[in-house]
Amino acid sequence: MQTLRIEVNSSIHDHVMFFLENLPKNLIRISHETPKEAHEKNPIRDQVADLMARNHHLHPFDAIDDPVAWQHKVRDEWE
Repeated sequence: MQTLRIEVNSSIHDHVMFFLENLPKNLIRISHETPKEAHEKNPIRDQVADLMARNHHLHPFDAIDDPVAWQHKVRDEWE
């Protein structure tokens, strides 16, 4: 099977769904999602959330005793 994703205007949505639903059931599988559901399935956001969840135990700034002095040192390196 191949995947086809279409966005249709509300005015023709029912017509398109009628056509798809009348195709042979063994040749088509229909999954329908609203724009809100499509937004909720954001793969990039899901990947970032997964990475954050897996790496929540990291504390990269714990070794910095004086944040202001550290910032000055970093800025001095830029010059």
